[in-house]
Amino acid sequence: MKYVKYILFTFLLFFNTIKIFAAPSGMVLYGESDGLKYRIYDTVNGLGDEQAVPGITTAVNFIRADACPTRSEIIVLALGNNGTLYCSTWTSVGGWAETPRIIRTGGSTTNRWFDVVYTKNGEAIIVYSDGTTALKYTIWNGYFWEAVRDVGNLHNNGKEPWWVTLAASKSSRNEVIMVYQNKDDRWAFASVWISSGPTRGFVSDYNTIIKSGSVADSDSREGVTVAFETNSDEGVVFYNNNGLRAKVWDGSSWSSEITASGASSPNHISPKPSLYNNNILLTYNVQGSGNTKFILWNGDNNTFGSEVALNPNGGSAGYYQIDADWELLSGHENHYLIVSWVQSGGSYLQSGLLAKRWNGSSYVETYPVSGTSGISYNSVYLRTLTRIVGTASASIQVLANTGATLNFWDFDVYTHQFGSKQELTTGLSRTTNPHQSFFAIAFKNYTPPDTTPPSAINDLVATAVSTNTISLSWTATGDDGMSGMIQNGEYKLRYSTFSTINWDTATGWDDPQNRYEIVWTTTVAPYDPQGLVISNLKENTTYYFRIWIKDDAGNWSLGSNIASAKTLKTIDTTPPSAITDLSVTVVDIGEVRLAWTATGDDGTTGDIVGGQYRIRFSSYTTSDPNFWTTGSWSDPQNKYEIVISTDVSQGAQQGYNIKNLRGGVTYYFVIWIRDDENNWSNISNIAEVLLPIVAPAPITDLTAEGFFIGIKESEIRLNWTSVGENNLVGQATRYIIKVSSVSNIENDTDFDNALDLTQLINITIPTPKPSGSKEILIVSGLTPGVTYYFAIKAENSSGLRGSWSRINVNQQNFAVAFDEIPPDVSNLQAIASNKEVTLSWEYPNIPKDFSFFRIYCDSTSAILWDDSFVVAETTKTMLVISDLENNVLYTFKVTVVDQPPLVLESNGVVVSTTPYFAKPQPVRNFTATALSTTSILFSWENVSLNITKFKIYSATGGIIVEQELD
Repeated sequence: MKYVKYILFTFLLFFNTIKIFAAPSGMVLYGESDGLKYRIYDTVNGLGDEQAVPGITTAVNFIRADACPTRSEIIVLALGNNGTLYCSTWTSVGGWAETPRIIRTGGSTTNRWFDVVYTKNGEAIIVYSDGTTALKYTIWNGYFWEAVRDVGNLHNNGKEPWWVTLAASKSSRNEVIMVYQNKDDRWAFASVWISSGPTRGFVSDYNTIIKSGSVADSDSREGVTVAFETNSDEGVVFYNNNGLRAKVWDGSSWSSEITASGASSPNHISPKPSLYNNNILLTYNVQGSGNTKFILWNGDNNTFGSEVALNPNGGSAGYYQIDADWELLSGHENHYLIVSWVQSGGSYLQSGLLAKRWNGSSYVETYPVSGTSGISYNSVYLRTLTRIVGTASASIQVLANTGATLNFWDFDVYTHQFGSKQELTTGLSRTTNPHQSFFAIAFKNYTPPDTTPPSAINDLVATAVSTNTISLSWTATGDDGMSGMIQNGEYKLRYSTFSTINWDTATGWDDPQNRYEIVWTTTVAPYDPQGLVISNLKENTTYYFRIWIKDDAGNWSLGSNIASAKTLKTIDTTPPSAITDLSVTVVDIGEVRLAWTATGDDGTTGDIVGGQYRIRFSSYTTSDPNFWTTGSWSDPQNKYEIVISTDVSQGAQQGYNIKNLRGGVTYYFVIWIRDDENNWSNISNIAEVLLPIVAPAPITDLTAEGFFIGIKESEIRLNWTSVGENNLVGQATRYIIKVSSVSNIENDTDFDNALDLTQLINITIPTPKPSGSKEILIVSGLTPGVTYYFAIKAENSSGLRGSWSRINVNQQNFAVAFDEIPPDVSNLQAIASNKEVTLSWEYPNIPKDFSFFRIYCDSTSAILWDDSFVVAETTKTMLVISDLENNVLYTFKVTVVDQPPLVLESNGVVVSTTPYFAKPQPVRNFTATALSTTSILFSWENVSLNITKFKIYSATGGIIVEQELD
């Protein structure tokens, strides 16, 4: 089959600061049989006439391009059907370069083995395959092309890299991620390019295998792509692994695989990052069926949303038949448009383009898009060529092909309507990879609409000025957060007499004295001091205020802090009348109730709001007229003061309970009342009452513990809850603790007959704490291993004691005194001699229940002790063991054994040695004296032990004397 034209297009988004052409805001490029063509797009005239890119006159199969974020410049890569990769640059000042740069010749024409991307600082990186297993790259720095370098250290499994895709970071980092899949087995890989630091280039440590297995269902299809999130600056690789998957690059390492639960296996994934948050739109064709699907990536928590089907009736898995883009209109930051070709079937009566718009809460469907009814569209691409907020020209562009015709639509994001279909060319011929017929890039130079509101005012202060006026003050914030002057903005102030209110409700702010809203215009710089006076308010009333500020783009700040102030009140100098009917009654052990009649705000008239009572009571009184108004009133048992806030009506009956008083004591009470202006009444009458004497309550939770953290030899820990001076009220005077090692202490009789703990050991009994407190006493000096039984009573200041019983209580009042395994001896030594071993050791700290040392001996195994035997038991620290065999290894173990009732033995200390017979040393001072012609006297000094015989030799005749010792 012979094709008349080869055509492929892309369109580019850029922003011109120097306008040579007629205010262009976009460009569409496409390849035909005689070269690369383009059309200028502007918001007034739409697409212009077709023009040729100079120097590229061969048919074009693949196109990749990107726009510079710092200069009015684009770079285009075009692969001709002759295998030559061309690079051409366009600027708003000079247009196209006259001669394109040749990147490579003789390349494959059936796949895309190259890509280009600009970094955020304006450097362009071109990566391409050299036809082997290697990838090369070169950098355009804005002035010249740098030398070609090798990417290096590729994880390509020894195969040629295909389908190269690049993405650049958008925010703080200046990084590029490259993904590619190799030929034949279609594994997916990723590399990271770093702009600064010790290594400027692709860092081998960051290369990674995305999937060690096929990500696409043929070499002509792409199964991996990459995009950067806008705010977090994290790169995300999306790919197929029996379903949609992702891996995240955080600037230092790759995440593990993240699964899109329930999602299909995708071909030709198209990612579209939002410019306002970390979300990414993903569209793709399903492998096998060709169904078109959509899903949303949430970059804030690195999760996928739910997959949405667009074409349920099947399509071509080899084409880009779906795409999406964001509206990015002020107030519509999360709105987006999806366009997909739909096969006829079910509710779709004929094939055509289906559009779904997400309006923030639901999908709105348009079907079919104008001019698409009954037509099969091979590829669909969406890209915004311009977004001029505030004009009717804000739109999203849709491009799609059917057969040899390339079509173009504008989607108006204000009216949500598609414009008429426009034909760009009728001579479009698909390449050998038809899903590459359309390709779109991000709009790098686009300045999004102002959606950043001023920061909330957080220092609003309200100050009462008079009985009906409050002054407000605050500090202005900025147009965007705390920066930028606000031109033609607005303040909105709301105030209310209610502390709890819905500040955001739209209605009900029309009562100037209770609930009101004031709005006024402002032009203000950040941090300027601001103020406003509110008049005609109610006297002695608390008002609550909140303020908002809006910039010229209509962005309202969040509400400020809530400030409040109370308008002043006419000065009140009249105190309430004194209370004259104060009475007191005993209502429980240690508890009384006061009763009285409230007087008024002014004498005996008017209700009291925001007032107080002051009650004082004492265990004694004097004739001093200043007794109740002077001195310290901070002792709860003798002289104490209680202050109570109150809102009370005149003549209301009042009462108050006071607890924890002592029995057998007469208490005296008086009371005062004041109004909200701090006018105190005179003192009331004196009420008095005698509280009866009551013994302390019995203790019912005594527990003895024979083991606890930190326990020492011969200890037991006692725990109980304190009772009071009067039953459970107040604080008892002392404790009496009894103990027995014979039998338990069951009742008061047993208690009286039992031994006092202080008689058994030297111990200090603690002073009781206030009733309800936890008490702990560690009892030391007991006999280890012996069971001890305890009982306890509390005694008050009157000498009354509580009772003692074990009927259903105090069941854990006994324990065994802790007996610790004796510590081992130290510095064990063994001195061997002839058939003897002398053992010695040290034991400086002898336990209270020490009994003796036990010595074991084993001549066969120092580890198993399988035939060991006890050679001695002694209380001394040295032992001589005799009758041993020389030249035999003996192992000895010394343990410590304590006394009954629990006989415990230490682990023991081991030492080994071998008895031996030492060769005698030469004698000293050997002399021979002739006594006669036939006798000689020999004498010498022996220095050796265990000698049994001496032999005297002659130099000529051998042994002449042999003497045995007794």
